[in-house]
Amino acid sequence: MARTDSGKLPEAGRHEAGLPAEPVLARQVPIPRESLAKLGLLHAEAACHVSLGRFVANSVTLAGLLMLMGGASLLAGGGTLASDFVWSVLVLAGVTAITVNFIRGPARAPLAPPLESSAADLRAILLYTGFAWGAGAFLALPADPGPGVALGFAIAPALLARALLKDRAGIAAFCLPAIGLTAAAALLQHWRQGHVLAPGILAAGILIILFTYLETGRARLYPGRHGTA
Repeated sequence: MARTDSGKLPEAGRHEAGLPAEPVLARQVPIPRESLAKLGLLHAEAACHVSLGRFVANSVTLAGLLMLMGGASLLAGGGTLASDFVWSVLVLAGVTAITVNFIRGPARAPLAPPLESSAADLRAILLYTGFAWGAGAFLALPADPGPGVALGFAIAPALLARALLKDRAGIAAFCLPAIGLTAAAALLQHWRQGHVLAPGILAAGILIILFTYLETGRARLYPGRHGTA
């Protein structure tokens, strides 16, 4: 009985020789090249959806921490009752918007199609929340806060946003107005050493955003080692 070029008996020859038929699963089925070409695209798309889901979900944690930090800033004193109330309403509006976006969005189903819309809305909300937080430098902080208070008010929320959100557009949307307004307050309200504090606050904010972009750039090259954004 002649064998085929691959060294395997044909089905008829295997039956005549008393051998069992070759299992269907053992047969080599060629995979279309089009399907192989789409594997990388599907993997990148799935990683993007997971990253967006984490971004939307972690925003609620950031909102809660902002409430705690805002309360600590109010307890430190410095603003009038009216200015503290206005700032509290501004920040609370941002926190509420973040929470509503999470509840209404598909954060619990990261692969749902509307996830991109929730992430885009969240970036806009973070931009507003950054302005609301930065307004506290004019409304809630003392007329002449020390360097530690000024730096902590501007930099601590930015570092939390970078650690939790892992989304460079969202981090920049929050950090730029929050840090920029605090630096502006240092100059416009003539804080002691404000001419030194303002550049220092701006430099720290730029470094936070720069490191975020570098980290997300490495994540695109090594998605298995870093979170994507």
